[in-house]
Amino acid sequence: MTVGLRLPPCAPIDAVAAFAQRAEAAGADVVWIPDSQFLWRDVWATAALVADRTERIGIGVAVTNFETRHVAVTASAIASLDELSGGRLRVALGTGDSSVKTIGRRPTSLRAMREQIGALRALLRGEQVAFPGEARYGARQMRLHHAVGRAVPLYLAASGPKALALAGELCDGVILAAGVAPALVQRSLQRVAEGAARAGRTLDDLDIWLAAYTVVAADEQTALRTVKPLCVAMAQLGAHDALRAIGIELDVPEVIDGLYPDVTHAERWELAIAAAEPYVDDADAARFADNFTLIGTADQVRARIERATSATGLRAIYALSPSSYELPEAQLQTLPTLSVSPRSCAMSHVETVREMYAAFLRGDFQTLYDSLDPDVEWAEPDLDALPYPGVTVGRDVIAAEVFPKIAETYERLEFHPEQLIDGGDVVTVLGTAYAKGRHQPQETFPFAHVMRLRDGRVVRFDHFVDTNKIARTLAPAPPVAAA
Repeated sequence: MTVGLRLPPCAPIDAVAAFAQRAEAAGADVVWIPDSQFLWRDVWATAALVADRTERIGIGVAVTNFETRHVAVTASAIASLDELSGGRLRVALGTGDSSVKTIGRRPTSLRAMREQIGALRALLRGEQVAFPGEARYGARQMRLHHAVGRAVPLYLAASGPKALALAGELCDGVILAAGVAPALVQRSLQRVAEGAARAGRTLDDLDIWLAAYTVVAADEQTALRTVKPLCVAMAQLGAHDALRAIGIELDVPEVIDGLYPDVTHAERWELAIAAAEPYVDDADAARFADNFTLIGTADQVRARIERATSATGLRAIYALSPSSYELPEAQLQTLPTLSVSPRSCAMSHVETVREMYAAFLRGDFQTLYDSLDPDVEWAEPDLDALPYPGVTVGRDVIAAEVFPKIAETYERLEFHPEQLIDGGDVVTVLGTAYAKGRHQPQETFPFAHVMRLRDGRVVRFDHFVDTNKIARTLAPAPPVAAA
């Protein structure tokens, strides 16, 4: 795994540079330095000292914007820092959050983002760019005298579908900020791929980082408390549909009094936790942690990384600390956990089952079939609406009959595991399913799967679900009224 740490300039710049030296010695690949004028020291001054004090580690600016800094000023800063760092710089752009909203400006529109990225690239190549205006030099063709001519890698930090597609089309890399669950990552990558295709590229042409708040906690309860403010902040940003898709319904105020400047960047995280707890219970926090963060016990974090990477092929993690005002000491100490690579030894039964769900979500049915015993018993609800009710015996029969019929019957069918209960040779899975037939609206409902395993393969699968909702999902289309 390639691992980058968010390194906020929350301490004197000399101390931030010293931390970057330690991160380099510990094996971190990149330090990403954020830009927000009211929260931290200046990003470019900080990055310059980090470049001077380090030798190998990549230096990322993540993220800056085109609202608080004119594109020409940013181009000059990039050219200067790229020269100072010996070509180790990379720059991530965003529409603007705490740096932009706090001065009463609107985030950059995607149309303007396209224009500004084009101007930035041209300036870095040493080309002339005109900036219309009423001043004496308005519309005059200008160029950077010190442009290095190198294609400094530009990234876009994105979560929405249009922004992800724009990143795939225009940028050298993408910072995905839309969740860590395989299904969420796959959807993000699909949008990026659509944009890349418009430019005649594929995902293989892009440097893609999975961004997530990251804490290895001593126990699960501590982890759940830690994520609650992040869940509130996501609801405040209007992401109710994304939360609802994983079973979270929140009614939160636009602003919570007593937190400066906002929930996400609260000066004291314990205060943010206390403010969030009336709105987010432990069950919601657990769903949020599993789908959107790398916050949990060491085993939970490791499992989420393995699940996301095995399901999507991603190999770069961008770890953010929830606290905006502390150097990421905890993330540095857990670098070995974040750097986990796919295991070479035999998987446990829980890991085998987890990989089955990841394979199903990414459409890799061969991996799923390989997890089944040749004589497996596959038990579905005995429901007439299902095309495969009751017990089906044999891996080959399941591959030839059950899963093709699933593809024919459903427009969408996803199972998102939320809890895997390890009973040795029996693994029980509890989670949320999303099903849509060809003619009916989508249904969301809990499920329970019980799998019995032997020698690393499933010998019996039992599916327990709300059969009323399944029947409703698969009901035939209503008759068309005669004209």
